[in-house]
Amino acid sequence: MMSTHTEPSVILVGKLRGLDANTQGHERDCRIRVTRKTTDADEQPAVHSDYIHFEIIDYKDDLPVGNYEVTFDGQTEKLRKTKEGRYFGR
Repeated sequence: MMSTHTEPSVILVGKLRGLDANTQGHERDCRIRVTRKTTDADEQPAVHSDYIHFEIIDYKDDLPVGNYEVTFDGQTEKLRKTKEGRYFGR
């Protein structure tokens, strides 16, 4: 039988990189709060594991508005930074 569970959030270090004309060349390390969902088979190691939620949690951020990618724990996600300073998946 398969079971799915959500693990408690953890903080990882990632790398933000600019992707468009406004952000290209901008790069920095960042901290990311992530939540992982894991699917297990009875008494077997994890069958499948995915990050289901991630959030950049740095408070000082002078990067320009635009498109970025963030890489953490071998996973890369595309983001858009808004003028309010928030990053959202795209």
